[in-house]
Amino acid sequence: MVEQAAAGIVKADLNGRILKVNDRFCEMLGYSRDEIVGMATADITHPDHIDQTGTALRTAGEQADGVKIEKRYRRKDGADFWALTSVRIGRQGPDAEPWLMAVVTDITDSKAAEAALRESESRFRLLADTAPAPVWLTNEEGEVEFVNEALVEFYGRPAEELRGHIWKDTLHPDDRGVVAETQADARSARRPTGSRRASAMHRTTGAGCASASSRASTRTAPSAAMWGCPSTSRKPARPWTAWPGTSGARPSCWA
Repeated sequence: MVEQAAAGIVKADLNGRILKVNDRFCEMLGYSRDEIVGMATADITHPDHIDQTGTALRTAGEQADGVKIEKRYRRKDGADFWALTSVRIGRQGPDAEPWLMAVVTDITDSKAAEAALRESESRFRLLADTAPAPVWLTNEEGEVEFVNEALVEFYGRPAEELRGHIWKDTLHPDDRGVVAETQADARSARRPTGSRRASAMHRTTGAGCASASSRASTRTAPSAAMWGCPSTSRKPARPWTAWPGTSGARPSCWA
């Protein structure tokens, strides 16, 4: 079963000296079995992860399920690859000498995908922050993580006050339930959504004065994170009333 495993399997002593490996691990590292047996784990580990690996080997016996680390290995040809390595203590019996057993799974592709996503998000944020229309970005929990300068100007509040769930306070109380329900349905279905018109509080005057129609789209699948932007008008969505938390004064933009 060890030889047929899709993951690399390594048996090593408590100092990290390799005692036995399966064919898959040899394939991953580019070494023959005779070459790799007797090597130290540090010999096949990227220099940046040697200390992390040493700590994992020393602490593997302290956890019932062992330890897991993400690290880079260095192949015989000098190339590196990312792997998720699970290490735990093994022994034949209570009086037998313990050893280390590691299961190594190549995660290079997923790491590359994560890096590509970070780069994509970085480009998105740069473009969004220079966009003339208000734009926001939420995580899968519906918490706002990013707002551009146009949205800050739209609400008249600092960006930090619009992150998290605080943005909900800028909606008219009558619209909060509808907006939350619409966004929740869109996240679960991984589809764009357009909420019905909702009155937004414009805090530059201390009271509500803008009507907004919001459009949002899922950012990536399977994540339910969303980005969106409101379109606005100067005309109110309903007759003026003082909303909770405002001064009660009728704003000049309420015509």
